[in-house]
Amino acid sequence: MRTVNKKSPGLLPGFSQVKRVQAWQIAEGMKAKGVTKTLMASQMKTDRRQLDPLLDPANKSVTLGTFRRAATALGRKLYVAIG
Repeated sequence: MRTVNKKSPGLLPGFSQVKRVQAWQIAEGMKAKGVTKTLMASQMKTDRRQLDPLLDPANKSVTLGTFRRAATALGRKLYVAIG
């Protein structure tokens, strides 16, 4: 039986912490490479306004596909593990 996050039904426990780390890693990657939101959005083939949910640690609506595109835009890879 799977335990869900009571604050966000359907999400696994710990998702908020993972999202917070992912948002931080993307923001830090952008800063390190001098990538603006406009350039990042262009590389991700999306609108600049769509980056706000990605960079917001509290926003839980970001998909793995979006994380993958962000990682690729920064020259990184996204790894997902279920343990």
